[in-house]
Parts: sequence; C-alpha cells; structure tokens
Amino acid sequence: MSDLATIRVAIKAVMESVVDIGVVHDRERYATKKSEFDTLFKSGDKLLGWFFFRERTAEMDGDTGEVRRVHYWQIYGFYSLSDAGGTALTFQDLVEDVAAAFRGDPTLGGVVDDNKNMDQTFGPVGIQVDGIENVMFAKTLCHRARLSLVTEATESK
Repeated sequence: MSDLATIRVAIKAVMESVVDIGVVHDRERYATKKSEFDTLFKSGDKLLGWFFFRERTAEMDGDTGEVRRVHYWQIYGFYSLSDAGGTALTFQDLVEDVAAAFRGDPTLGGVVDDNKNMDQTFGPVGIQVDGIENVMFAKTLCHRARLSLVTEATESK
C-alpha cells in the first residue's frame, strides 16, 4: 500500500468512527441510475453520505534523505433536508462531530505527522469547514458540507 493509500484508509477510519456518520466513500462516487445512487448514499430511510479525495500535494525536499509531503484533502457530506425534522441542526452537529474526531486523532493513528508541533506548518490544523449550504443532489434537496483537511508526512526519498 502506498503512503497515500495508507493516509486514505486512516481518514476513512476516523470518519467512520463518528456515530451516525452514514456511508463514507474514500473517493468520489457516481451513479447513473437511482437504484445505484441509493446503494451508494442512502443510510436507512435518508440520504446521508460522504466522500473525500486528495485535491493536491506539495512536496518539500529535505537535506536528511527525507521528503515532506503535504496533502490537501477535500471532504463532502450530504444529508437529505427536512425542515420539519430540523435536519439543518442535526447536520451542523454531525459536522462538529467529524471535526472533533479529527481533533482527537491529529496523527490519524500515527500515519501522519502532528503538524501543530512542527517547526514549519504548511496549512491549517484539523478539519476546516469551508461551507455548508443547501443543494440538489441526485434530485434530492440536501444539506452539503464542504470540508478540507491538510495532512503532512515525512517519507524516505
């Protein structure tokens, strides 16, 4: 497994540790049929699903025979909207639970460096909430969260 794959597995594990997270995918998922979509994003009787992907990577060469790789991840979550059910508040709380899970495990089980203790930090620490808005997702009105995460890892050259 590549180092990137190891980080991907660790991110998925942290997300899946969140109670009532729904379905978590370690890549963007697509479906052309409603039945396929339901299989990918339905959790019980509601749409509740997440996917994430690496957006980009910066690499810095060190003099020690190692290289620092900084990965920038995008995380998207979707939750079917019900005004009567107060889903806006439920989803806001779920996003906070995701942030708390990453805050509680900043090294993703020892897979990445704890960048808040580094001499040089290349980006924000922990989950960043980049936006929460309402969108149509597969013909369903949903809340959507756009989150980002920066991971840093030192690898041998």
